[in-house]
Amino acid sequence: MKITPKCSFCETLGLKPHCNKCHMTAQQGDVRTTPTAFFDTHLDFADMLRDICDEEHPTKYIAGDHYHFYNKAGILNELIYNGEGTDTDEDGVYSPCFTLPIDGILVHMNLDDTNIGGYNRSYVREVIIPQILTLLPDNIAQYLIPVRKLTVCPIPGRVNNLVETFEKAYPYSEVEIFGKNDLSYCGEGTQYEVFKKYNFDHLGFPPGEYWLRSVYIGDNESYCFTDSSGDRDEDFAGEYHKITIGLNFRYKS
Repeated sequence: MKITPKCSFCETLGLKPHCNKCHMTAQQGDVRTTPTAFFDTHLDFADMLRDICDEEHPTKYIAGDHYHFYNKAGILNELIYNGEGTDTDEDGVYSPCFTLPIDGILVHMNLDDTNIGGYNRSYVREVIIPQILTLLPDNIAQYLIPVRKLTVCPIPGRVNNLVETFEKAYPYSEVEIFGKNDLSYCGEGTQYEVFKKYNFDHLGFPPGEYWLRSVYIGDNESYCFTDSSGDRDEDFAGEYHKITIGLNFRYKS
């Protein structure tokens, strides 16, 4: 099997601090079925997506299955199938969602400690997400599709301002992972099937704390985050944490 000796994803993005890990032993096109080990299929992503999007036959893939691929920087990444969901495009057509864990970089949600304007005006949305998308290989990026997302974006005099946008890639909200709101405002979607079954660590996420796009309900300076074991908390927007994003796809021949 091909071994990728060092994760340089953070170097590719030009971000610091740099990580000094990781050794992976999966190959391009491998699929890991939950919760078993890798099996070598060398499957093209289009074949997996076509199976999932087939409305006439039930898919053989389940929430938590992994698809491995090399990004344009030559780094081995994985997409985790989220299972059944409710994400729809501008025409109301359902599009399946996958999770892209990103290891090796720490980012701040904003350059300053503020959540005014919410995720829609954040450094992560405006700078980090576009850079991540440029590294997706063409055979995966061509199937990306924007889906409807609801996000609370506080403005003066209206802290629970719920905004609809259409996003190709996005951090998750608190409710999309945990199924309820303890630290954030209501209305930011529904829980994905995969997170009803597994914490991040069960899905193979590296240990750490991962930003959510949900603003913290208790102040105008913080966002929510979750750690890999399933705990959640809040932190100032200018602090550094890891990030994972959701991506939606639709098969087209």
